[in-house]
Amino acid sequence: MEVALAPRSLQSSKARFWVETIALASVIACALALAIAILGFLAGAAAAGSESLQSSAGKANQISSTQILSTQALHQSPSPTRA
Repeated sequence: MEVALAPRSLQSSKARFWVETIALASVIACALALAIAILGFLAGAAAAGSESLQSSAGKANQISSTQILSTQALHQSPSPTRA
């Protein structure tokens, strides 16, 4: 016993083609968006890492210059003023 399948109409074949095309384009767009998001995350993490290194080096320079200024102020003798 054979089962006879109904022949597909030309209109349903065109509709299926467009549905598959749109589905494929959607999958490609999602994959591309995910790749761009991952690259952005990695670039942000790398920038934050170098920024924290720069800020810690800047704090070390700021502390040393503050210490220098306070040391210079201590070594300067106040000039006597006449009243």
